[in-house]
Amino acid sequence: MSALGIPCVRPLVSAVVCALAAPQALAAAPSPSIPGTWQLQFQDEFNGSSLDGTKWRLGGHWAGIAGSGGLSPRNVTVSGGYLKLRAEQRNMSYSGVNYAYSASEVSTFFNYRQQYGYFEARVKYPPVKGLWPAFWLMPDRGSYGWQGAYARTYLKFDLTGANLSQVNTATLKLTASAIESGETNNLVFMKLLDDSWSESSLTWNNKPTPDPVWLEQRWNNKWNPGQEVSVDVTEFVGQQLAGDKKVSLVIADTYLRTKFIKFHSREAAVQANRPRLVINGVTYFASEDATVQWGEYANTNYGKSLELMVQDDWGDTASTFNGGMEVDIMESLGIWGPEVTSHATHWDGYAAQHQSMHWGHVTFPPRADGFHVYGAYWQPGLLEFYVDGVKTGSWSHSRILGVPAYLLLSLQLGGWDGNTPGPQVHNQEMWVDWVRTWSGTRAPAASP
Repeated sequence: MSALGIPCVRPLVSAVVCALAAPQALAAAPSPSIPGTWQLQFQDEFNGSSLDGTKWRLGGHWAGIAGSGGLSPRNVTVSGGYLKLRAEQRNMSYSGVNYAYSASEVSTFFNYRQQYGYFEARVKYPPVKGLWPAFWLMPDRGSYGWQGAYARTYLKFDLTGANLSQVNTATLKLTASAIESGETNNLVFMKLLDDSWSESSLTWNNKPTPDPVWLEQRWNNKWNPGQEVSVDVTEFVGQQLAGDKKVSLVIADTYLRTKFIKFHSREAAVQANRPRLVINGVTYFASEDATVQWGEYANTNYGKSLELMVQDDWGDTASTFNGGMEVDIMESLGIWGPEVTSHATHWDGYAAQHQSMHWGHVTFPPRADGFHVYGAYWQPGLLEFYVDGVKTGSWSHSRILGVPAYLLLSLQLGGWDGNTPGPQVHNQEMWVDWVRTWSGTRAPAASP
């Protein structure tokens, strides 16, 4: 079973596929670059105008990113049939760490995981010193801690009668009612384009999916009860004013920080404590709000609660110990130049017990459009790597990743080998045409 209680699909004995979101209809099934018996399991062609929140999220399972650049939502876009991951030279803060550069990373963590099969992505990136593009896998055992401790907050502001012609400033204001002490907490504020939900019927199991490219992150919050919390939402409110004039927002953790934060809801006795939007200096109170909770509360409606809550629990789901492993299908450093990549695996943590397997510099012929198809074939005790359908590395060993994994695409900065970022990385982009995974087995190698 998946962590949501959805049965894992087992189309072939060699594959375990767990979709954590509601099942999505797949497009006409393409075939991978290598022959075999395949069944398409995951597919994103990036043909929309935004990142699909049923498949992807910003970052991986933890609130950090490797390299010299912080994770920035403004560096992740979808347009023209591509996912575009951008790097910038600018000061920013992510998860409490200050950076001189911004980077980008998305993953399927908490949405999709698969064990065994073939994994493939069509990618291009510029060979610019300082860039660190990658397509990789990390373990996801589906162990997320106590599901009942997961909570999201939904807010809606109906501006249809507000007689607003433009938005100069718009600030979301909340009043904290309680905050759990100890360790670090995290909040992300997300856009929600689906305004059809109602506070009287909203539950975890029927909640609409927000845009995973969040508006703002608030890290290590130490608010006291009664303290006002403000978030700038000017751009999004302006967009919605030009549309249906309804503004929906979602507040979540997403990084397994375990500590709850509560706010007064629109049912609060003191009006000044209720969620509100201050637009051009005028206050508009929430028309609907509700918390949703997972686990045993997944069908419970909290629309009349006096408080709103945000929390994620924690589970040791992504450890690279005990059968877990990082698998780098494509990992390149800009300093290496064009048409050079590497494959690698890492296991048993990243400290004293860390172990790894590397394939060195892998070179391949150029293509006119700059795109290459990077793939990995994974079976029990076997990993094979491919570029444009040509095998570029293989490894047979009992320690190879033996638990389900989630997918990551990243444009990090720096790394090693003197790949130091500088002004040359500014506004450079990694483009992803598509990502697909299959269950199944490749055809036997031809006899010599």
